[in-house]
Amino acid sequence: MFDLLHASHVRALKSAKAQGGKDAILIVGVATDEDTQSYKRKPVIPYEQRIKMIKSLDFVDEVITAPLFTNKQFYDFFGITLHVQGDDDAGAIDYYKGGKDLSIIRFIGRDPIESTTSCISKLKDIVGEDFIVEPLYGGISNMAWKISSKMLAKKCVLKYLQSSTAESFSLRHDCIILGGTFALYQYIDGIVGHVNSKEIVEYFIQKKRDTKNFITGLQAKNEIKAFCPALMKYIDKKNIVLLETLKFFDIIYEDIRSWCWTHNDLVRENIIKTSKNEIIFIDWEYADMAPFEMDIASCVINDVIDFSDLDQNEFDIKFVSLLIIFQCIVWINWYKHYPEKYEENLVKMYIEKMNFYKKKLREIK
Repeated sequence: MFDLLHASHVRALKSAKAQGGKDAILIVGVATDEDTQSYKRKPVIPYEQRIKMIKSLDFVDEVITAPLFTNKQFYDFFGITLHVQGDDDAGAIDYYKGGKDLSIIRFIGRDPIESTTSCISKLKDIVGEDFIVEPLYGGISNMAWKISSKMLAKKCVLKYLQSSTAESFSLRHDCIILGGTFALYQYIDGIVGHVNSKEIVEYFIQKKRDTKNFITGLQAKNEIKAFCPALMKYIDKKNIVLLETLKFFDIIYEDIRSWCWTHNDLVRENIIKTSKNEIIFIDWEYADMAPFEMDIASCVINDVIDFSDLDQNEFDIKFVSLLIIFQCIVWINWYKHYPEKYEENLVKMYIEKMNFYKKKLREIK
């Protein structure tokens, strides 16, 4: 059922595809919540979101609803010639008799490193035995849930990490990694998105003055393997040529640059104002080490900050403009990468902003 899709699930799916040979097409069957509860516990993650997690794996070709019992009609309909199944799914009822009768089923061993049971056990230990799960919404491709316990009065966020962000999340000190694919961190109570431009600008001014978590651009060049892989995966060769023309990769690594952990997707849904008027960012899907001004650029792109509110005595306006161009390119290509989420008005907005800040970049001395 792929509940709490963990690293062992991912390895098993890769192994399944390898069973089919070089040109194999991997079709993954995911059981519904109702079918799952007929033979085991209720899934932690609902069916629709389990489907979404499987679809996020770049080596998976298709995701379908898995029937409770397989038969020839099912295999013929989807053109399945080999059914690969984990042997830990075997039970008293033979759900796979159809595949066995056709001699097309092959069982693979269980990966002992991670299991859904161990992940659930950790959630119970950390959050509480009575934990409940609620979906959270926000960001451009959010897969996160609120995990709470009345017994222990705890609230956490459980976030699914795509492969491009898993490594960077593992470096954070404020979260626990579960199963190699989920981050668990504190849930923040507050009002979502109710901040104005000047408040956010003041937040960044204060952050700029608190330099304890900053490194220089030169340090970043020497210590960090690659620049923002979660964003760069959407940059193609044509974009690289444009960025090189703008000397982007030289400028971001200048020694005068201040690098820190940045969010990179600051839509209003990802900004919370607490009861103490603190500003906190949530849903760090595309977070990584990057120049401090990356988040200012993100706020400008998403109309959280009015560019005219940026004081040139406090911020490098030309550098912010360059980062705005970079992020516009990223999100234009993001929508090309996920055509099912394509929104013409948003893409048009990114293109207009990119062209506007290209012009501004030439004008700023």
